[in-house]
Amino acid sequence: FGAGKFNFVIITKNAFTEDINETFVACGPARAGKNHFRLDEYDITRFLGQSVSVIVIEVCGYNTNAFNIQNQESFVQIEIAENGQPIKWTGGSHFQAQVNPYYYKKTQRYSFQRPMSEAYHYKNSDDFFRVDYVENAVELECLKEKNIIPRYAPYPMYEREIALPISEGNIDIVNPECYKSDRAWNNIGEQLIGFKTSELEVFPTQECQEFEFVHLKPINSNQPIQLTEKTFALYSFPHLCCGLLSAKIKCNAKTRIYIIFDEILSDNSVNFLRLECANAIRYDLDVGEHNLHLFESYTMKYVQFCVLFGDCRVENIEIIENKHPSVEFQIDSDDEE
Repeated sequence: FGAGKFNFVIITKNAFTEDINETFVACGPARAGKNHFRLDEYDITRFLGQSVSVIVIEVCGYNTNAFNIQNQESFVQIEIAENGQPIKWTGGSHFQAQVNPYYYKKTQRYSFQRPMSEAYHYKNSDDFFRVDYVENAVELECLKEKNIIPRYAPYPMYEREIALPISEGNIDIVNPECYKSDRAWNNIGEQLIGFKTSELEVFPTQECQEFEFVHLKPINSNQPIQLTEKTFALYSFPHLCCGLLSAKIKCNAKTRIYIIFDEILSDNSVNFLRLECANAIRYDLDVGEHNLHLFESYTMKYVQFCVLFGDCRVENIEIIENKHPSVEFQIDSDDEE
């Protein structure tokens, strides 16, 4: 990339995140009516390196029905312009695509209203933002022209909030007399598209129901926390946040860690089923350092990291807020309209 001004344009059906040189840039898009798609545009100049830059755009194709995403043909359309002149775009050889190799594909729905939940398996210190995946590229197909409309809605500021530890403890494994369930997992069929429980690769909400949190004690330090087999740490954000959660995990052994979250505490811990949502994310991690980053936006104030087995250090827990920027206006009390 040269020394000019670079703009990034993206149109997609479902959702996307964009990272440049392993730095978060944006997520979206703004929603639109059926068969219409809004154009998001970003100035990416400050994110680019002096010579080579790695731009990673992650998009989803849930192919399911939901309240926030319509069940339409999945696609992504991208253009990068330098000083207003297109230099790279989809539809040619400028972009390569691959299926995320770390994503468990057969997961439960997040809720009745939203599509699939997230679960991942990472090997060694692999990171999705590397450049050595050319051999795994999949063939791209050009689709018919789409109805593209302006975004109009303001862009988020992507403010970051840090979570601080407040308590830690142990996990006892129990056998519930009856597992709590939900229509989002039991009523899968033609009207509610998804995977039946018998088809799932992982089932975090059921797995976490076997956890009983005991021996809680407060934490008075902001230092990274070492978690071993059947231990947990509870963190709090300064306020209720909605956005993309991330954390740095250094594993000294193969580790299975569950991230559960909610807006409030229930009996000094997180009730991940309180709102009839799958507020439980599973990660299977090999030895090494892993930069975890969730793809979807979630709302939370409290987040709990639970290790079923393994040995890892947890640090740098933050959320990139996906919220409308502040609006300042005045109301004329003398204006009857």
